[in-house]
Amino acid sequence: MSIEQSTPLQWGEGRSVTPVRGLPEKLPSGIVRLEETQYVYVHADHGSEMLVSMAVPIPFVTDMAISSYKESVDNAHKDQYANSDPYTIPVRQMQNHPAFRASGGDYTLYPVVVLSETSDERYLLSLVYQIESGDWMSRYFYHLPMSIAADDIQSIPEAQLAQLAQQLEEGAAILIDTIEKRVSGEIPEHGPAATLGSLYFVSGKIGGLVGAEVFKVKDCEILLEAEDYIVARVPGDPDTDAAGGGLAYGVHYLYRNQLNLFDRQAP
Repeated sequence: MSIEQSTPLQWGEGRSVTPVRGLPEKLPSGIVRLEETQYVYVHADHGSEMLVSMAVPIPFVTDMAISSYKESVDNAHKDQYANSDPYTIPVRQMQNHPAFRASGGDYTLYPVVVLSETSDERYLLSLVYQIESGDWMSRYFYHLPMSIAADDIQSIPEAQLAQLAQQLEEGAAILIDTIEKRVSGEIPEHGPAATLGSLYFVSGKIGGLVGAEVFKVKDCEILLEAEDYIVARVPGDPDTDAAGGGLAYGVHYLYRNQLNLFDRQAP
């Protein structure tokens, strides 16, 4: 496994993007799909291959298998997400955008919602726009402020479903705006280095033993800072286990209260 920094999106004049329904082939291992939706689950009891490569001096267990119970998501409950479809939201929001193309765009955009289980029996939610063109790939993340109790995940209360729909709308608009600012140069390609920690990189106990709070990623690049959020380019291995850090790789829009570590590195 190799740690790498995501390559900035290069957007020339006349370039276009096409949102696509379905999951991309290039996803971290350990992800469980809710069939016929754009929703995927990351369960908390996987090992961490990424920790070995990053030489974090804490105990770990590799090659942990997800139990058959947790692998089998009850697809009878997929209809609860009908009003929170991450594919239809960007299609609607981008309909009149000059870069939008219904098919055949230079870039393909896969919208996915990731539900990551924590060690305290909750699920964190992230809206991910995975953008691809040929061999190039990057991920843009918006992490929803809400979370869902594990006991409710297969039958989410109506109030939380309404909250989910609203926050996905807001997140989609923020991601589209972030991508536009990146390609226009308002958000730079690179920025000052920092070490970051967040449960949105790793949410559950690492190897089933070590709290995710100790997981940190060095050499992140801070592309934008505001009073209540940052935009950061985070290195990682985009193919490694999702519960072990595979979802760190990419550009993250993070509210400051979603960070448990923000340590600026010396130039």
